Amino acid sequence: MSFSRQRKTEAAGGPPRVLLIGISRYLYSNPRALSLAVGYLKNYADAELRGKCEIRTLNLLSFNAGLALKFAAAWRPDIVAFSCYLWNSRKVEELCRRLKAKYPRTRIILGGPEATGRKADLLEKCGADALVSGEGEAAFTDLLARYAAGRDWKGTPGVMVRSGKRVHEGPARPVMPALDAIPSPFRDAAVSLGVRAGSKRFYPYETMRGCPNKCTYCVWTELGAKRLRYFSYKRIESDLRSIVKNTPSSFIFVADSDTFLNHGRAMKLAPLFHAAAGPGGCYIIFQTNLNHWREELMRAWNNANFEMNVGVNSIIPAVQKILGRSYPKSLVEEKLALMHRVAPKTRITMQLMHAAPGETFRDFCETFDWAWRQPVAYRLFFHTQPLYGTQMRENAAELGIKCRRTPPYNIVSTRECTAGEIKKESLMILFSTVWMSTARSRRMYRAVAAASCGGSLSGAFLKIWDGMAPEARAFGLRTLKRFTGGSDWFLDDFELDMMRSYVTPGAGPFIRAAHAALLAAYGGRGTKNCTAGRREAGWRDQSR
Repeated sequence: MSFSRQRKTEAAGGPPRVLLIGISRYLYSNPRALSLAVGYLKNYADAELRGKCEIRTLNLLSFNAGLALKFAAAWRPDIVAFSCYLWNSRKVEELCRRLKAKYPRTRIILGGPEATGRKADLLEKCGADALVSGEGEAAFTDLLARYAAGRDWKGTPGVMVRSGKRVHEGPARPVMPALDAIPSPFRDAAVSLGVRAGSKRFYPYETMRGCPNKCTYCVWTELGAKRLRYFSYKRIESDLRSIVKNTPSSFIFVADSDTFLNHGRAMKLAPLFHAAAGPGGCYIIFQTNLNHWREELMRAWNNANFEMNVGVNSIIPAVQKILGRSYPKSLVEEKLALMHRVAPKTRITMQLMHAAPGETFRDFCETFDWAWRQPVAYRLFFHTQPLYGTQMRENAAELGIKCRRTPPYNIVSTRECTAGEIKKESLMILFSTVWMSTARSRRMYRAVAAASCGGSLSGAFLKIWDGMAPEARAFGLRTLKRFTGGSDWFLDDFELDMMRSYVTPGAGPFIRAAHAALLAAYGGRGTKNCTAGRREAGWRDQSR
């Protein structure tokens, strides 16, 4: 592509204008989730280009497309860039088409995990001009520098460029060796992330990059970034202090592959995070696999404001082999029990996958019942999604997988599990999420299981479902379709919301119907009196 024509801003004597748009989603009943990527991209480019481009960020909360178009109309950027994820790629496609229709000369750049996986497909569907694959800071800055100098984008390392009907892919770009080279977006969060002091936020955060695992369902496996690289202790300490000072009581989601892989480093980091999670501090969520933890490490990370998202994924050996994560169930049980004993303050969220290749319906029921017997605070069941760029999607035909063609790419059927069985698994998760959300409804659900199913919650659900009133079934099927049929809300979003006693918008009628169905099965006053059922189950409807 050629940039020989003068743009409006250049004609007026100003540098090219660049708008970075982060599209976030509701998380944990908190609509103020921020995009870390736009802050990193802006700060790195500003430091390298030194005024050659004017860069602004726009964090869109709740998919507010109108605000983005309004901002573009007022500021008239020369380049608009998006960070693309599973949950926002359809909105990005829509925004790109509308921007190109109104401002055909505006250049559009895509990046992020969904862009890295889909590559030319997403580039074409968005009508974008360039797509950054993998780590984005250096490649994005290179594109801006070339644009400011009037140079062609074709051949830029780590970038795919669309020119007419042809797509040109540049050579691979090595990962950034020193992460501290990226200036912190938290020192001046008002400019970098659009955060006002004092406002409670949900911050994604990184202490490291890279992952040594070989999970077949993860894009990281294919990025060639297995070597672990770290931000410095000094940088992390400064970032955490800035977050707590400017936005106390916020959520911090540490998006590392596993912060605790290096035990020595994790022990040194513990005091920094304890300080951030102290009185008036933040609630901090980590991702890890407890199987490599030692008792000393567990004791060091005991804090009521820490939550460990523990990736168990499956306890079925055949499924573990396909997923690339193999370990004995006994080891998982041993580590969960030890963590519960020596770090009782720390909340554990156990993450499992369902509808995975190799898993039968009976396997799922076994895993479901096992999960509810473990000493953890929360459980999350993720629908297996063969993402673009993963080994699982590459080998879908060989594995007998059929999945949705559009986000969220949920598996519809496998060689071992029919579409009807997978739908029933999702319904079991949906209803059980409601029934296990309060102390009274938990007791009722467990009582039904004990009385007729030998204590099996999966068996109890199947019994309740078979005898459920048609209107309650209809509520369940409509709600499930909303969460699995390609909307911007996923079933695990609903699970997360219910974990924190928050009603996902529009889910109130289903929750009332689900509680009434449980009460009817328990032997209460029936399914017709929803108010009585809600009162008996101890549910406080917060959606009204």
